[in-house]
Amino acid sequence: MKESPIFIKAYETMVWVLQHTRKFPKEQRFLMARRLEDGFLNFYEHLNQAVKIKCQAKDYATGNTSWSQIATSLQAWNVHASLGDTWRLRGDIFRKNTFRINEAPS
Repeated sequence: MKESPIFIKAYETMVWVLQHTRKFPKEQRFLMARRLEDGFLNFYEHLNQAVKIKCQAKDYATGNTSWSQIATSLQAWNVHASLGDTWRLRGDIFRKNTFRINEAPS
């Protein structure tokens, strides 16, 4: 299966940022560099989670997984994501993915 270009570019950008923030002066490394690194790592994590939610919706529609498994996973991710400034991201992900059994997810 061919990987989406957004995953490739996001990963390459994340690696580039991590390599370059190591060169920051010590007094900036723990302030500015950490914020940059955390931001890119969170973005990549949320990108992967969005794909996972879409796959879970497909699995639920075909009956390959139970609602309790999906609900547990979604609740855990929602709590984790709520620790950051992700209100709009979470709303977009949950609006675009519906969970209906025996129907193709929208």
